[in-house]
Amino acid sequence: MERNGKLLTFAYNLTCWHRVGSGPRILKVGEGKKDCNTTADGSILLRHVRSPTRCLDSNLSFKEDPALKSSKFPHLVVIALLVCSGIVKPPLASAQEEKINFSRLVVVGDSLAAGVENDSLVAFQQVHGFANVIARQAGAPLVLPLVPYPGAPNTLELISPAFPPVIQPVPGILLFPRLNPFQRVTDLGVPLQTVDEALNLKPNGNLTSGDATQLATNLVLGFPCPVLFPWCPGRTQVEQAVDLNPTTLIVELGSNDILGSLTTGQFASLTPQQIETLLTNFNASYESLLNALGGTHATLIVANIPDVIETAYFIPVSKLAE
Repeated sequence: MERNGKLLTFAYNLTCWHRVGSGPRILKVGEGKKDCNTTADGSILLRHVRSPTRCLDSNLSFKEDPALKSSKFPHLVVIALLVCSGIVKPPLASAQEEKINFSRLVVVGDSLAAGVENDSLVAFQQVHGFANVIARQAGAPLVLPLVPYPGAPNTLELISPAFPPVIQPVPGILLFPRLNPFQRVTDLGVPLQTVDEALNLKPNGNLTSGDATQLATNLVLGFPCPVLFPWCPGRTQVEQAVDLNPTTLIVELGSNDILGSLTTGQFASLTPQQIETLLTNFNASYESLLNALGGTHATLIVANIPDVIETAYFIPVSKLAE
């Protein structure tokens, strides 16, 4: 799409929840289908998007959408944040303008928010995660839990591109898991965590834990307390997010709630009643998550959960060969 001489490549569609005074207003820009387009009045419709690219217009204007006024959270406003390769601002919508305050940006999430690439959390890859891309383009400070080379676990590298390709972990030993152990991070995304774990799982300071999720929690959330200072208690991802008193929160959680059961084959064996229970528990946890974060009165930018079935892991070679 070209507009005002600039080529727009929309890359991420995030939903924002935001308290506004005493009266609820629902604002929306994106539609979440394919491509991108403009309405008759020049407002942007953001559609089917993939991964963040290079720019963010933190001053985008949003227009009211009466169709969303039946939101389950009537005290919140739903808007869309665009990350794109060219900045564009649609025509102003008078009193409906909203400007996001990124002065204290905090990120809550899982491996995507943490910046995991090549199955590893490592500093030279973490900086390319979508959360850090948004923060950089918005001019917002964001402290990542930087992990030194070779990463946690050791990052993967391509040894041979021949079919089948040879991919192996890089050699080396992670002597100490953090480059900035005394900094309080604001990108709190923990690989492997579910919504319930973001609410309840605390770091325990054990950097040799045999539980992968607990180990990731300790690495991201356990510095400086309780890893370096055992006398101060560890806090959950959500507790730390609330304590940071954010002006804006990016929330990207939920993929691991379904991904684990799919990759292990457990989901296929669930009865309809068990699936219903799974969804009920997830909905309750997600509502608790938003209620807890909403109490900060920050703008909540909530990413929708991707369809994990469309990832390469679940696509058979025969389908790719078509």
